Amino acid sequence: MVSPEEWKKDVQQAVDAYPGLIYSEFNGERHLKGSIKVEDVDSGIVVDEFEVDLVFPENYPYCFPKVFEISGKIERIDDRHVFPADGSLCLGVEPEEILRCKHGITIRYFIDRVLIPRLAEEFIVNNGGDYQREYAHGIYGLWQFYMKMFESKDRQTILKLLRCMGDQSLPRGHKPCPCGSGKKFKRCHFKNILQFVNNFDSNYLRKQYELLSSSLFKRAQASLT
Repeated sequence: MVSPEEWKKDVQQAVDAYPGLIYSEFNGERHLKGSIKVEDVDSGIVVDEFEVDLVFPENYPYCFPKVFEISGKIERIDDRHVFPADGSLCLGVEPEEILRCKHGITIRYFIDRVLIPRLAEEFIVNNGGDYQREYAHGIYGLWQFYMKMFESKDRQTILKLLRCMGDQSLPRGHKPCPCGSGKKFKRCHFKNILQFVNNFDSNYLRKQYELLSSSLFKRAQASLT
C-alpha cells in the first residue's frame, strides 16, 4: 500500500486528467467515481461516455482496482466480460495483471492503458462490432494466456510446465525439457519458463496448475455425459 502522501498525489493526478471523476471514501473503501469519455483514436472526437466506480483494494498499486460500470451500458452477462458474482468488469487474466502491476501502477496508467481501451471495446460492441480482446472471459482466457506464454496450444504441455514450476522441479539446461518434447531444456522452454519463475512464486503457479487441471477434468467429464 502506498503512503498517504503518494496516494493523495496519485488521486490528484487522475482527477486533474479526468475532471469527471470524484474521490470519496465509504465504509473504509476508497472510490473514484464519475464519467470517463471514450474518444475516436484518429479524430479525438468523443464517441461515448461511461459512468464508472473504481474501488481500490488494500494491495493497490500492485493490482488493478475493481471497476463497476454504473451507467447501464454494459449488460451484466459473461458474454460482456462481466463477473456475475459482483458485476465488476473483467479487465484481463490475473497473471497478466500481476505482471503489469509488479512494480506498482498509477491511476493514470490504469485509466489510460487498461480502462479506456476496455470501455472502447464496449462502445464497439454496443454498435454492432465484435470484441478484439486478446483473451476470452474466464477460464478459457487463462488457457489462452498460457498458450501464448508457452508458445503451445497443447493443454497437457502447459500443465506439465506449470506443475514443474509449482513443484520447483526444474531440470538443468542439458536435461530433457519437462514438456516432453525430447529436446534439451535450454533449447526448448527454458526462456518461456524463466519469465514465470522470475515473476511468480511457486505457490501461485501450483494454484494455477490446479485451476487449469480442474477445468480440463471438468471438460473431459462433460464430454462423456
